[in-house]
Amino acid sequence: MNRSSPFLILAVLFTALAWPVSGRAQHCEDSTVFLGRLDSDWLYRNESLGLAFPLPQGWYFYDYLGQQRKYLRVGSDYRLLSSSYVEGRGATVQIPELKRVGFAFAPTLLSLARLDDSANLVTADREIEQKMISFRACYADTSDTPGFLIQYYRRITHGTTDTPAILQGQLGGLHFDYFSVTVQTPSGQIQQNWFGARKFGCFYLLIRIIYQKEEDLEQLREACQALRMGR
Repeated sequence: MNRSSPFLILAVLFTALAWPVSGRAQHCEDSTVFLGRLDSDWLYRNESLGLAFPLPQGWYFYDYLGQQRKYLRVGSDYRLLSSSYVEGRGATVQIPELKRVGFAFAPTLLSLARLDDSANLVTADREIEQKMISFRACYADTSDTPGFLIQYYRRITHGTTDTPAILQGQLGGLHFDYFSVTVQTPSGQIQQNWFGARKFGCFYLLIRIIYQKEEDLEQLREACQALRMGR
């Protein structure tokens, strides 16, 4: 497995998917993607994915929709969340908007992290890249998920002709394709990254998983056991 620099991996979050992807174009101009909503029991629902997920206790939910970006401990006062998450059906984004912004501003559907903290609220300008999982949405003009991931990998490794191993992943009831990349952080930690994708109609669910040790990955999988898919 190739080792990429941490700065290269971080750069993908702002530059990937700006390249053309071959495939059969879709007509999705009137489609809407829901960013999800939460209730008082910290049950996350997303109609666009057909997903229901009781968020795991002890983890932190990243709330980036408000004026102050923050992490809230799951199980704390959900009323501190941005209103877009707790009112009505939740925030939405139109497919034409996804097409326009590309991955540079791909909206976050769900981001969970295991923080070395005990506070109910932790302010953060960006996602904290410790042990975490994030779901984002990006417009898709191809149904070839493995091919999409290969191009994605080559993009973040600056045009390498290598082909990563495309593996099958699962979190609870969510199945997806992914590849893995090992990087070293500026602090010297070895960090494991999964970059995954699953197609939902007119958009891809982009999945990123970060962990340091295998036991961290098992803890993350255990935390996601209750995740369920189905309309």
